[in-house]
This record gives sequence, C-alpha cells and structure tokens, in this order.
Amino acid sequence: MNMILHGIDAPNIIHTNTLTENLSDVQDKDRFDVILANPPFGGNERKEVQNNFNIKTGETAFLFLPHFIKMLKVGGRAAVVIKNTFLSNSDNASRALRQELLSSCNLHTILDCPGGTFIGVGVKTVVLFFEKAPFDFAQSAV
Repeated sequence: MNMILHGIDAPNIIHTNTLTENLSDVQDKDRFDVILANPPFGGNERKEVQNNFNIKTGETAFLFLPHFIKMLKVGGRAAVVIKNTFLSNSDNASRALRQELLSSCNLHTILDCPGGTFIGVGVKTVVLFFEKAPFDFAQSAV
C-alpha cells in the first residue's frame, strides 16, 4: 500500500535473506541515512549465516541489529524494534550486542512499549533510537 501511495507501480522486489549478505563487502554507497525496522522475532539462523557476524547468536532479531548498524551511514539515524529482554539479558550475545551498539552509536532514546503493542509477537518490546557515531566510543575513551 505504501508503494502505491508513493507512485511506485513496478517495484524491484528481491526475495532474499538479508542476513546472508557479507557485511565486510558493504561500502559507503550501500549505506542509508535512515533505517526504520521491526525485525522478525523468534527466528533462528543457520550457522553459515551466523558466521557473517561477530556476535555469536542464532536469534534473528539480535543479528539484524549489527546488520542495521553496519548499513547506516555515519550520522545516519535508526529506530529499531527489539524484544525488551535485550536490555537485561546476561548472555554473551546480548552483552556483546549492547556493547557494539553503545560503542559505535549514540543511543539517545529507548521507548518501552506496552505489552500487546505488536499483535502476534507475544513479547514486550522496546524501540531503540540511535545515530551512528563518526567514531568508535570505546576507542575514544582510551
């Protein structure tokens, strides 16, 4: 419906798994100024897909976050829906993902959504609002 409203009569839709893209191949021309996303929850990616990421998890929603960070231009803005357990999980993947987000981006707002905001999801969610920093915060603190 959105494409019709914007006059896109013949969209170029490619059916693929975005997470299979090799992130090391991403160049500046491939990056975006704005990313608004609600990645799928509860999926589990194959090992060969997981190998594209530094964060070791099969959780689809958790793999999309570093993908979005990589796809943002420096100074680019993002709003990403993710399970609220991302904020408090103590597993290695969640900790590494939070570290990556905080070291490479300016996370300025976390919107805590009430249960049932996204029908069919079955989990509470938050929306993370961030900008990609022009430098690595972790390196600048040294």
